[in-house]
Amino acid sequence: MLTNSELFYRNAKKYQDDRARINENYEKQLESLKDKQGSEFYATESERLKKERDNRLSALKQSSGADMLSTIETMRKTATQRATVAPTDEQVRILQVLKMRDNVTERELTEAAKSLENCPLGLSVIQEIAGKNGVIRNFKRFYKGDKMPSEFASSALDTLEYETKDFLAYDTKRTARIAAEYQRAHYGDDNSRPLSKRPLFNEKADCFKELGITPDNLDSFIVAVDGE
Repeated sequence: MLTNSELFYRNAKKYQDDRARINENYEKQLESLKDKQGSEFYATESERLKKERDNRLSALKQSSGADMLSTIETMRKTATQRATVAPTDEQVRILQVLKMRDNVTERELTEAAKSLENCPLGLSVIQEIAGKNGVIRNFKRFYKGDKMPSEFASSALDTLEYETKDFLAYDTKRTARIAAEYQRAHYGDDNSRPLSKRPLFNEKADCFKELGITPDNLDSFIVAVDGE
């Protein structure tokens, strides 16, 4: 039986490869009409090919998207079954002192996070205190466990879902699209420069990296969402 992470990867790869094939076939067909550009036949045929491609992509997105997003929901259910580790009395005292302070420095939060490296719930509180004090840093990274706790898995799955929806909608890089939007807004359209495509992945790790799960968190993420 396939694990949740393996099922997600296989569906993502199939969608990626099928989408690339559809687009490649469309571009080849359009290229074959190049010598007829400017004619009525070219206008009619190119429009027909575009509609045909768009319909195939829409159907593919609907079926594959449903499978991928459904798997993410299954991952959520699996990850939330993991027990929460409560902070010790000493860790609770550290958190209470920090919460009572009007101003807390990044250095103080870092030292506290080090003492809470085995307590994801405590690190989540540290993250909240950091936000209230204008400290921009991911204190959840101080967690040293080999199994990603449900508190962190939930956040990682939010990222995965967001990136998956973008992946389903676009085969181009987000950075390229943002740059193109800036170009249009400030200098007008520049249709001569095609948008950079997403790199095609062939490994599970590369798939999850493309969709927002960093390599240093991947193993513990997989353990959490697969229920190992």
